[in-house]
Amino acid sequence: MFVTQPNSVYSTGPHGDLRDALRSVWGKELKTKNHWFVVSGFCYLNGVLQIRDLISQHVREYDGTCTVILGGSPNMKMSSKEAVMDLLDAGARVFVINRKQIMHSKLYGSQNDTGAQSLIVTSGNLTYPGLVGNIESALVLDADLV
Repeated sequence: MFVTQPNSVYSTGPHGDLRDALRSVWGKELKTKNHWFVVSGFCYLNGVLQIRDLISQHVREYDGTCTVILGGSPNMKMSSKEAVMDLLDAGARVFVINRKQIMHSKLYGSQNDTGAQSLIVTSGNLTYPGLVGNIESALVLDADLV
């Protein structure tokens, strides 16, 4: 499935934005023990709040895991401390890569207990504008395509 947001500018499926696509991919496997991951160059609390409850439920109720890898640079304000703290409170494992160069990757996905993986490759960071408001594109690859 392919999505260009905002307001479902173009979509080959039912999702209007990256947040919807992410909730759909993770929601399919919410009640199974599996691993979720996020890689994002920028991360702010307004983005984390869009998916925090899913992560918390996945980790606490279903014994799943969630690994988040973020770009970090104090002078470039790539990821906020509040966002990192909220992710940790939700039960995610968080790694911040602090380099002089910007981390540009944006990936979201999951791997279930059989090894099947789903992947979202996108231009949207883990920020509210990246998940919902900016003009962004996302390619959603279900397990049969990964």
